[in-house]
Amino acid sequence: MPRGVNRFVQPIEAVPSARIGVHKPELIMPNLDAAAAERHRDAAKWAIIDYLTRMGADATLAMRMFEVRHESMEFIRERDFALWRLATSFSRPLWP
Repeated sequence: MPRGVNRFVQPIEAVPSARIGVHKPELIMPNLDAAAAERHRDAAKWAIIDYLTRMGADATLAMRMFEVRHESMEFIRERDFALWRLATSFSRPLWP
């Protein structure tokens, strides 16, 4: 999602089965104590936030991802595609 690149998303009504969801990654660290495991999770979270923001997405996406339990899934609402800078348009561009 580099900056300056148009990212088109079809409205959900057009393809109801094509949805994108987010959830917290399950980070299994069996050989770490609780404090070390928490530091590792925190470092992973900030690495994901850094990557997404470098790609042009809003950090809110990563923050929301870490709020949803890994056993669950939250589907991204259409308005969040624009708010989180995942899409630049909901209508097909005039050029290919």
